[in-house]
Amino acid sequence: MSFFYLTIFIISIILLLLLLTIYKKQAGIYFILIFVLTAISAFGYLELYTIDSINLEDKAILANTITYIGGCFIPVLMLTSICDLTNFKKGKYLKIFFFVIATIIFSFVLTNNIHHLFYKSIELIKIGNHYQLKKEYGIMHTIHYIYLSLIIASILYVVIKSFNNKANVPFKTSLAVSAILFINILTFFLEKIINSSYELIGLAYILSEIILLFLFKKMRLYDVSMLTTSSLDNDKFYGFIVLDHHHHYLGANKTIKEWFPEVNKINIDHHINDSSIFLKSIHDFSKTNKKQDTIIKQNEKYYKLDYQILYNTRKTKILAYIIICSDDTKNQQYLSLLNNYNEKLEAEVLLKTKHLKEIQNDIILSMANIVENRDLNTGGHIKRTSDCIKLFVPEIKKSGLYSYSDDFYNDVIMAAPLHDFGKIAIPDSILNKQGKFTDEEYNIMKLHPIKGAKIVGEILQSSEDEYFRKIAVNIAYYHHEKYDGSGYPSKLKGEEIPFEARIMALADVFDALVSKRCYKEKYSYEKAFNIISESLGTHFDPTLGKIFLNCRDDLIAYYDKVSD
Repeated sequence: MSFFYLTIFIISIILLLLLLTIYKKQAGIYFILIFVLTAISAFGYLELYTIDSINLEDKAILANTITYIGGCFIPVLMLTSICDLTNFKKGKYLKIFFFVIATIIFSFVLTNNIHHLFYKSIELIKIGNHYQLKKEYGIMHTIHYIYLSLIIASILYVVIKSFNNKANVPFKTSLAVSAILFINILTFFLEKIINSSYELIGLAYILSEIILLFLFKKMRLYDVSMLTTSSLDNDKFYGFIVLDHHHHYLGANKTIKEWFPEVNKINIDHHINDSSIFLKSIHDFSKTNKKQDTIIKQNEKYYKLDYQILYNTRKTKILAYIIICSDDTKNQQYLSLLNNYNEKLEAEVLLKTKHLKEIQNDIILSMANIVENRDLNTGGHIKRTSDCIKLFVPEIKKSGLYSYSDDFYNDVIMAAPLHDFGKIAIPDSILNKQGKFTDEEYNIMKLHPIKGAKIVGEILQSSEDEYFRKIAVNIAYYHHEKYDGSGYPSKLKGEEIPFEARIMALADVFDALVSKRCYKEKYSYEKAFNIISESLGTHFDPTLGKIFLNCRDDLIAYYDKVSD
């Protein structure tokens, strides 16, 4: 029997040391007192059942009195702690009431030799090799049982209230205190039913302490929530919500509950729905391994979500996430105004750019018309080739063979009228000659691409659109190059010839074929398309040429219309 009580005493000391060294911050004064009084009571039971010297009865009564320190005060401390754990608001009045009752009962235990109200009689008897007190209980001992029953009823009431208030009380906390209650109730009645020679309540206290230690381990996370709540609860600018590493809800402050009323419906220790806005930043981090701010809109306001990760001491495991929320409405409104201003400014710039493009295009057409008016042989050629390219470009895009931008094709169309601009430098006697050129005259005429490229480059020198300038110069310079390298002025071949010049070559030659010139009559559409087809790979880019031939119907319709 003495071994049983010695074991209980040693375990109580070990549990007290664990509490003081590891879980002191989580425990609080009431839990510490429970562990201290349990150790004292265990010592009392050990002394009571190991008496073997003189003054036996006095020592036995003293040891029995020591056990009542725990018997009277541990139940009320247990109730007090459970009230704190479950945030029971009326716990203050229960604490005062039961502490007064416990103090009164213990005072009757201490003074029993005067009034004999707790024990009517008490004597030491020897059973085998051990001594045991034989007691006849008085009225105050009955009151002690009533006190314990009231404590048990109060704990049961508090636990039931905590289950009904899961949104504010951790579910596992309620479960743990329920287990403690069950252990003590079971022990209390079991001891009376079986009339055991062992004082089993001491063992019940030890088991309760073990459960509490496991609970304190879990409470480390709640402690983070509580500390954060304490410091930020009245902060109107920041809200926060705390989740454990399994995304179970641990708590939140008042501010975030006001901003997001749905938080009030989340039960503590329950898993947050994966679609919750509060998990978005965590999921984004899990995917990209990079923390990102998340902006959300709620009731016409904007909020920025950030989060902090809490690790264990070795940083090998995530313990919890603290998601911090701040009102970002003013900042987002400012950004919105700035974006609107930028969009408006961009729209104005685009409008002005378009207007400048239109002016530039008008100037180009006017200049091209001046040149064309000098050439009596090619009337309307500039406009027709430009319109021809307008019909050609959509078919090029549709083919999907080239990745040029819309801006590129628009610039090609706009630059097309400049392709023969060099003719302005050709003498009228050659430019307007009726009949075939001599070799010398033809060589002079073949200089117009070089002269045209130089003039176009100088005219567009001050233009801010360098991209358009380059396209216009290429068209003017290279539109008489041939795919097999037999063209002029540089005898380039294949894809050495700029893409825009290869486009221009097809439109330029086709218009010349179907138009009347001083040296020929206009060809039929059939003959013109046959010449183009037969010249693929020699004069023209074969791929572009096939696309051009797909425009046959549109080109015929256009030329029929302009010839009327």
